[in-house]
Amino acid sequence: MPGEDWCTREEKCERSSEPRRFALDIEQCVRLSVHPNNISVSQYSVMLVLEAHNVPELSAGVNCTFEDLAEMDGLVEGNQIKCSSPAEKEVLGLSSTRDKKSEAPGVAGPLPRSSDVVGDHQIVQLYLKSKETGLAFANTSFVFYNCSVHKSCLSCVSSLYQCHWCTYNHVCTHDPQTCSFQEGRVKQSEGVRDDQAESAPAQLRGFIAPCNGV
Repeated sequence: MPGEDWCTREEKCERSSEPRRFALDIEQCVRLSVHPNNISVSQYSVMLVLEAHNVPELSAGVNCTFEDLAEMDGLVEGNQIKCSSPAEKEVLGLSSTRDKKSEAPGVAGPLPRSSDVVGDHQIVQLYLKSKETGLAFANTSFVFYNCSVHKSCLSCVSSLYQCHWCTYNHVCTHDPQTCSFQEGRVKQSEGVRDDQAESAPAQLRGFIAPCNGV
């Protein structure tokens, strides 16, 4: 609408003469990415680096919020924000809360949780929340994956995530160092994905070989 623009700090549309920071077109909208963008549910307090573009002035500080799991201080360094992933006690609540409704920080009304379990992973929304306004102004998806749900070698190494099969222990893990013998480990890269199985049968046989007999 003419004369109205999007306030990035307050996540609402107002007259362009009023917001302290506003976007006139889609190229000026806030963009947010995070690295790494996925971790195992067995990893806690991992340092994450968020890269933000077209963000408002952040000198007042920001918090990183993982839906209703956890909220922690973000360290602002230029266009990067560093924050830790949730602690163990907070990550353990993922499966028990996945059927609840959650609210985006600073957004009115309940929203369906995005963190429904899909196969071996769970997606949550990671929000940046202004300490000045108390409102979320940017978000991106973050994945928690769980290798332990895989009960066979092929299932384990076919995961899209960093899962490894311990051939002697018969367990799937994100940490290959937990296998009893390194020579008894099948790496994720040695597995097979569904698209490879259909497109290259000969190649598939080579991928399956490490899992034979387990």
